[in-house]
Amino acid sequence: MAGRQDWRTSPHVFAALEARFGPFVLDAAADKCNALCPDYYTEEDDGLTMPWRSVTFCNPGFASIHRWVEKAAAEAQRGVDSVVLGPAAISQAWWHVWGKVAVCYHPVRRVGYCLPDGTPQPHADRDTVVLVFGPSSGRSARAGFDVRSIDLGRPEQKRRRTAWLRAFLERQLQLAIDE
Repeated sequence: MAGRQDWRTSPHVFAALEARFGPFVLDAAADKCNALCPDYYTEEDDGLTMPWRSVTFCNPGFASIHRWVEKAAAEAQRGVDSVVLGPAAISQAWWHVWGKVAVCYHPVRRVGYCLPDGTPQPHADRDTVVLVFGPSSGRSARAGFDVRSIDLGRPEQKRRRTAWLRAFLERQLQLAIDE
């Protein structure tokens, strides 16, 4: 993943984010092959210079993430809500500036992306953070970082985990009753 800048957002990740923060009306960093919203900006359109609308989705190339989170923060000042996927790069300078103005969601497991042709890749080579900017972000008024967790797993993974947990708890309950 480190060398590529054209990773597609997995459909299940997009669906989970849209269910939580959407509906998304604009994909700010896309092309016609991977756009996830009816309205989108391509590299030629330059989503960094165009106005965003609530709620904007953005999965930019991670090499230029500092520019995209700066744009999202500026759009939040105009009242625009946005959701930006980025690297969980807490040692980077951009994180210490812009991470403090967004609600930062850390997925409970590593996010998988897709190749440009849509072929799913199970896991990225680095952790991802979901940065939510804007008046509807739910950010607290306190200064500093606002970090939360989010589950972006596939629905079938959630069902399997839930079924496993239910069976485990039932066994534990039965053992306690039998004692």
